Amino acid sequence: LRKLAASDPFDRHAAIESLRALDVETLVGLAKHPVIAVRAGVARAIEGRTEDALVEVARKLAGDGQEDVREALAETIAAAPDWALPDAVLVRLARDQDSDVASRVIDALARRPSCIGTLGDLVREEDVEWDVRREVLRALENYPDHGAAVRALLDAIAIQPNDWVARESLRIAELHVEALDGAMPEDLGTRSSLASLAKRVRGWQDVHAPGMRAFLDRNVPAEPDLSGLADYGRELPPAARRGRLPHAVRAEAP
Repeated sequence: LRKLAASDPFDRHAAIESLRALDVETLVGLAKHPVIAVRAGVARAIEGRTEDALVEVARKLAGDGQEDVREALAETIAAAPDWALPDAVLVRLARDQDSDVASRVIDALARRPSCIGTLGDLVREEDVEWDVRREVLRALENYPDHGAAVRALLDAIAIQPNDWVARESLRIAELHVEALDGAMPEDLGTRSSLASLAKRVRGWQDVHAPGMRAFLDRNVPAEPDLSGLADYGRELPPAARRGRLPHAVRAEAP
């Protein structure tokens, strides 16, 4: 256990390998150890383990009060992104207050179709750290389900206050729209939400997004130009200025 806190990385590696050989009950006990380095060592030693007790250990370590422990678990997940942990463990880490922890699990999160909504939220929400959002956008750019990726990005395009993030979301969504070859997914939003999306997209003529614009043109009519009505009724025609005002039917003045 002392080697888990050693400065020599070879000593730490040897200690973690020794932990891997321990039985489940011992690992469960060590996961509660007061020394941070021991709990972090357990987080690394249980990589890929699917016994119920060790999955529960991973769940608790994801909420450990020490950043070093959570980071050790995140790094372990990054090294084994297909580790069969519950979605809730990955989602909790992806929303960790420390961006180093959160960014490390995004690739594993993106491998789970059930977590696509969380990826979309991490792009849309305002209080997400930049390096985390960057990893999410990268994951969505390479997401294999094109329709799901488009759905996940729509809210970010429509309401994300950061202009660069919204434009980058549109760029990535357009890549997926091109891959769909016109077969856009269903249930892309209500008419009002699509109207908000269309207003933004139509204003970004410098962003290459012909597929998205074509979809919006088919589903959201362009807003009429009402600027010409600003002075309606204020200016009289020449005949009216000469006193020849229009009269209601059968109500002409004598």
